[in-house]
Amino acid sequence: MERLLQQHSFAQIANNSIEKVIWTDGIIGKDITDAHIDFYARFTSPGVVVAARENDNTIYDYQVTRQVIADLQQATDAKGRRLTVHILDNPETIRPEWSSGAAAAGFAASYINYYVGNKVVVAQNFGDSLTDAAAVAKLQELYPGRTVESLNVDPIAFGGGGIHCSTQQQPVGITDLSSPGNSDGAGVSRSPKQTSMPHLFLLVFCGLFGIIKYL
Repeated sequence: MERLLQQHSFAQIANNSIEKVIWTDGIIGKDITDAHIDFYARFTSPGVVVAARENDNTIYDYQVTRQVIADLQQATDAKGRRLTVHILDNPETIRPEWSSGAAAAGFAASYINYYVGNKVVVAQNFGDSLTDAAAVAKLQELYPGRTVESLNVDPIAFGGGGIHCSTQQQPVGITDLSSPGNSDGAGVSRSPKQTSMPHLFLLVFCGLFGIIKYL
């Protein structure tokens, strides 16, 4: 999580029975999110993380992504085990209609902001054939039981977001404090399943909003 979380978030963390939080620096005032972590890094399985890397040293994400990666490489999980960190390079180029002027200023070009469903990973592509293909290959490696689909969601990226921002899915879980035998040790029973498909109406809404704003 970025260190720009508000104070009330600590109570939410405690209520969710989270044992450990890994902190990494955010950045104030450079984008509309102050560096939401789902643009920079995601856990793909216990102890395994995938992180974005920006290679254009003229923009602020060059330093931010390297700081996130460094923090993760030094971090351990709740059991004290060093994390395995995989890297996804951001695209070197984006589609021409989004690559200059106001359209480019807040364009969120990261492959990390993907959606995970029960049998699918829905990721974004940006028109860079090399990094688009590398992102699909890496996500397929990290999610071997799921099919990886890659979509053009440029209007959402223009608005500073991505697929994960638009869907806001949550894991399916059952709270049962009376059945410790079915819990994770903290009295909370969880299921690995997630919602089975993206909230497509949100994607459409955000896409239309991005197009209207651009016009």
